[in-house]
Amino acid sequence: MRRLINHRFTVVNCQLIDSPQPLLHPQLMVDFASRLKTLMEERDLTFDHIGTCTGVSAQAAHKWTTGGDIQYKNLRRLADCLEVNWLWLRYGPEALKDIEERGDTLSEEAKGVGKAWQGLPPTERVAMKTAIYALEKSQKPDAVD
Repeated sequence: MRRLINHRFTVVNCQLIDSPQPLLHPQLMVDFASRLKTLMEERDLTFDHIGTCTGVSAQAAHKWTTGGDIQYKNLRRLADCLEVNWLWLRYGPEALKDIEERGDTLSEEAKGVGKAWQGLPPTERVAMKTAIYALEKSQKPDAVD
């Protein structure tokens, strides 16, 4: 028997389980709307709560549970609010499985550049991005201005 204690802990067969990701029952695997509805039901959340947490109206939050599209920024806010992986929430467990199977494809050098990038202020990021794109364009043999 399974019983939800709160958004993180679940009782399964009289054992308390720390489950930051919801336990995957079949209805959670169907689509984004179904996963969201099930999470809301398990956690006793209202559309008002979801709307407040993501910065949209309750009506917009309701549309997500009926198949309405969700913008990327709202998806990320929603996943943060629900404390679940945004890829899992939007695309389901298969998306996470694909990522795990593919593994980490970044080189150590690329990871180092990424860490350095994160330390830059936004204005310097824009300047670096512009320089990188200009360099990339100049390296292409058929570059046309």
